[in-house]
Amino acid sequence: MVIDIRNRSHRPKGLPARVAGTYEPAGATAGDDDLAAPVPAGNSSARRRLYERNAATRRGWEYAETLLAATRPGDGSDYRDQPVMTPEEELDLTRLAIVDDTDPDHPRWGPVMRAFAPFFPNRVECEEMARTWADDALLALRRSCATDPTKAYTRALAAHKLLHEPVRVERVLAREPFNLSAHRMRVGIRYGRKIDEYRAEHGGRLPDSRERDRLWDEAMTAFIREKTESGASYGRGMYYSDGHSADPRTDAYRTGKIRHYRPTGEPFNARKDYEGMLRRGREALAADTDVTLADAMNRADIEREEVGLEAVYRQALEQGLDTSVLRDRLGIDPETAAAWEEKYRRDA
Repeated sequence: MVIDIRNRSHRPKGLPARVAGTYEPAGATAGDDDLAAPVPAGNSSARRRLYERNAATRRGWEYAETLLAATRPGDGSDYRDQPVMTPEEELDLTRLAIVDDTDPDHPRWGPVMRAFAPFFPNRVECEEMARTWADDALLALRRSCATDPTKAYTRALAAHKLLHEPVRVERVLAREPFNLSAHRMRVGIRYGRKIDEYRAEHGGRLPDSRERDRLWDEAMTAFIREKTESGASYGRGMYYSDGHSADPRTDAYRTGKIRHYRPTGEPFNARKDYEGMLRRGREALAADTDVTLADAMNRADIEREEVGLEAVYRQALEQGLDTSVLRDRLGIDPETAAAWEEKYRRDA
């Protein structure tokens, strides 16, 4: 039986025991219509409060078929005649999104697996993250349908989410529990491609620590060169694997003598730091079943673009402005602001 990153078995609701599938919580029954309550689009805080109330009232409410079917026509649409997706259909869609093994001799990576591959070169870790994302995306979709009587949890809706919508991995990694900066991710993508090239040339073997340092440094140099030649801006706090600054705008880069050190006195290895942030993020997801990748993508209100908001906040920090005013005006919660400030100090 497949086990996901949170040590959950994968069996769709309704399938016989010992048949693999997606996570099935227990407890939902028919007649839970009182749990359904439409939430205004973009109101993420109200949506979270509703989910918490529903969970306290009935465990597994997201799986109540009476909630997953449309019971009212929507604005310009009517899904009341659309059947709710079956457990077998859900299992099949998840397989297509991660690894399509219909032909066991020629398994094909699905769109979700391909999206995570540049950041997780280890096949097992990549599949764990892809499966966790797919499960969380379907759970978010279930919740959305279960709290909106005009929506139906159909195969077509789920297929669009898993197979056709872009997987915004960078948005996932920019937030808790990963907290990677956008520029670090750009280098990470290049680094991941270099690891893929190395594996193709060495029979699928992953490079050792020294080779990974070399590949990271090459990826960093290529990133800086591309940004410099195009005149595009890029973040500070860019380092090589030996702790030297990769930013030609700094005195540390020009002299080549100043290295960034850890509090322990060891040189700062940017490659190890990047891989460590990914590893710790995976461990945090595995340890906390209340945190989902869907939450990471949707925690900010829909009307705000999180990356752009962080850039504005960082600029205010660089200019020494009163950030409390910015927090009040833009509705930035203290926890998010503290994380951005810590990241700013780390990158400075």
